[in-house]
Amino acid sequence: MSGLTLAELRLDPPTRVPEHTTLRAVAAMMGGNDVSCVVVGTGCALVTEHDLAAALASGVDGEAPVTRIATRAPVWATSSTTVVDAVRTMVGRGIRHLLVLSPQGDVLGVLPLAAATGALLAGPAGGAGPAGGGPGEHPPSPVKRIAVGFDGSPDAEAALRWAARLARALDGEVVVVHAVGILEYASNQGLVPGLEDAARRIAAEEGLANTSLSFRVDHGEPCSVLSRAESDPVQADLLVVGTRGKGAHHGVPLGSTSHGLEDRVTVPLLIVSRPATAPASA
Repeated sequence: MSGLTLAELRLDPPTRVPEHTTLRAVAAMMGGNDVSCVVVGTGCALVTEHDLAAALASGVDGEAPVTRIATRAPVWATSSTTVVDAVRTMVGRGIRHLLVLSPQGDVLGVLPLAAATGALLAGPAGGAGPAGGGPGEHPPSPVKRIAVGFDGSPDAEAALRWAARLARALDGEVVVVHAVGILEYASNQGLVPGLEDAARRIAAEEGLANTSLSFRVDHGEPCSVLSRAESDPVQADLLVVGTRGKGAHHGVPLGSTSHGLEDRVTVPLLIVSRPATAPASA
């Protein structure tokens, strides 16, 4: 799953509209062609359904040219970009569409976040062709419930922020899973006070509604606890963890936990690295 590239996806050719096309006409075209994004003119400028709705809601005349609201320097990736990296880019930048270019700079298509999520769920064994999911096959289920391992560490916070942004974009929910014992400095001290409040604060900062987050405590070593999240009662569609946790007994780092999960879970697993801290100004 992690090595699947955008070149292996079956991207539809981009829907292009002339620069003089009105917003009203673009809206009709999106609805008639069941697309959520168009490329404007002969270049790379994009207009998404979100751009269109925001413009019209703010009072922009429906007869205004689409160039008025087009993003002329959209976020892009190349055909060699992996699907995992594409999703990370979209979630990190707060966008739902990613322009896909060939090595020569030609526009190959536009990747919606929902399609990228479907590719993650389909995995490498999706059927005919390297991308899988060919005509006539059962489409992958959408991601609606994301389980994220959380112990209060900076890496776990990065994972939770990632999961919250993705859940908000997909209108899904997050289940925060905390393993009591080894995820803390093993002393059988139980749940760290304020951990759930911290998780809810972090998710709220990323725009996730409080009703879309639940907090679950389980006992055991973290790899077992987190792998159980794909089964009842959590039934996660996607598991998100940080690169490392607070540490295990005798200070053993938890990097092995995130990698150990790769061999134990059957749902898609994403390991989120903590962003590097920016250097202080001179």
